[in-house]
Amino acid sequence: MLKRYINDMGNSDFEFLASSNKKLCDYFTDLKKIAEKMKKSSKNPEEKEIKKQIESFFIDNLIVSHVFGMFNPFYQDKLREIKTSQENSKLLVNSQLSGLFSWMLGLKARDLLIDKKETINQEFDLHLVTVVNLLMNSYKKTKIKESRGNKINEENIKAIIEVIIEMNRRYLKNFENEQLISLIELRKLINLQNPISNFFNKCIKRITVWDRIVNETIMNILDLTDVEDVEFVFSEIEKQKNKLQSEKELIELKRYYCSISHLFYK
Repeated sequence: MLKRYINDMGNSDFEFLASSNKKLCDYFTDLKKIAEKMKKSSKNPEEKEIKKQIESFFIDNLIVSHVFGMFNPFYQDKLREIKTSQENSKLLVNSQLSGLFSWMLGLKARDLLIDKKETINQEFDLHLVTVVNLLMNSYKKTKIKESRGNKINEENIKAIIEVIIEMNRRYLKNFENEQLISLIELRKLINLQNPISNFFNKCIKRITVWDRIVNETIMNILDLTDVEDVEFVFSEIEKQKNKLQSEKELIELKRYYCSISHLFYK
């Protein structure tokens, strides 16, 4: 049963799930509708165009990154009630995977969205820190809690890496050789034609997150199979959070993006 399931994961027509009774593509469509409504009812309709673009991007970033976390293969197993050899509850946590994706997606989009003015850089960074921390710190609650920070222990990091390694094994079309020797070359060879990329390439065209940036971020996430690399990314997130945490605008942004994320569960 599991072997057949894994083989299906290499098929571009494989249907990922958002819950036991809902396809991820349908869930993503619902979230896109929410995003468009939020963009039309911008918190400040008179703000400058560049700020509108930043806000629009991070609404999409929030949604795409949230959905990316659901590609966690152990989480997909759980939804299908498929028993695997993994019983570690840490492997079922999607929030850190979503946070990593959000951070790396934001960094890739930076040059396309902002100019060299310090004030615009500051604006972008405030949104990035807010959205990443929201994703990583359980946004299901009805109230915004103070961020608990992004510092994670070695056990958490090993769990994240195990999830990413399993994503590599299951979602690449050819994974007969399970040694992680030439995954980068293999991904170049198949031109990122794995189910995750196929999913976003089909679903993402009507929102402002560009296919190329998303695909490059997917590749970079799948390369995070080394403890030191994952630690470095989290340390960079923490540095940026500490640098900006005294900014008054962060409180308003937390409330705004939290109001969007609460709609994910209605």
